[in-house]
Amino acid sequence: MLFRSLYLAGTIVSGKSGYDPSNGDLVGSDTIVEEIRRLRADSSIKAIVLRIDSPGGSSVASDVIWRELAITKRQDPKRPIVASMSDLAASGGYYVALPADAIVAQPGTLTGSIGVFMGKVAIGGTLGKVGIKVETVKSGENADIYSPFAPFSPAQRTRLMAYMQAFYSTFVEKVASSRKQTPEQIHQLAQGRVWTGAQAKTRGLVDELGGLDTAIRMAKARANIAAEDDVELVTYPSRRTLYEELSERFSRSTASMGPFAGLLGQTGLGRVSAAVSPLEIFRRGEPLALMPGAWAATSVR
Repeated sequence: MLFRSLYLAGTIVSGKSGYDPSNGDLVGSDTIVEEIRRLRADSSIKAIVLRIDSPGGSSVASDVIWRELAITKRQDPKRPIVASMSDLAASGGYYVALPADAIVAQPGTLTGSIGVFMGKVAIGGTLGKVGIKVETVKSGENADIYSPFAPFSPAQRTRLMAYMQAFYSTFVEKVASSRKQTPEQIHQLAQGRVWTGAQAKTRGLVDELGGLDTAIRMAKARANIAAEDDVELVTYPSRRTLYEELSERFSRSTASMGPFAGLLGQTGLGRVSAAVSPLEIFRRGEPLALMPGAWAATSVR
């Protein structure tokens, strides 16, 4: 009998999975959706174990993965999905676990962080200090809302808060539906708060404490497989070889710096990557379901 372990390790982003020199391993929604659809079409698979080690990331990408898992559960309710949380399954990492029939966490897992934030890195003042002046021509009042050359205006900040509140409310409602609680109850546990696995269990955010073995045991029970029966656990996406891992990391590091890569060297690349990482996290108009960070400009708390 086959069990599939769907492994989500890294920051959740739109597009393909991979590695980014600024933000580490990336869980791409396109890659995960392809795997979920492949699993859904394979009738030989008796259960799916969703292994999560992620601080979250893009709210859009998290929602895409959530939707594909929800479709899988709806189309084949007899095939259980069990989420197994590793060290970290917070914000978007918790969001993608919601379609599971059961959620398992380690006592020390960091989870919860039910909340979103948006922001941008405004560099207009810095440019002014070095004698660079930027002039903007726009066709609408908020056409430059995500421009890096000026901070948010009060009206733009109000608009973004309304946008974030709408997504936050949706997040809370999905948690409430999954955990059989009211949105009001979940709101008291949410607001960006981070819980350990043990705290999350007492508050009804997870079902059981334990590791991957516990999740597999629960999946076998829900799939009506005897505890003593052996199952073949296959991990997807497939592991990359050491050569593939090193090649991708090197190519992404150099490609992101373009013609400056050779001049900067490895030490310079690392410093520049660290400096520009906030710019890469704040994608245009996309709320982040990510554990609280130093660059949260506006947040729903």
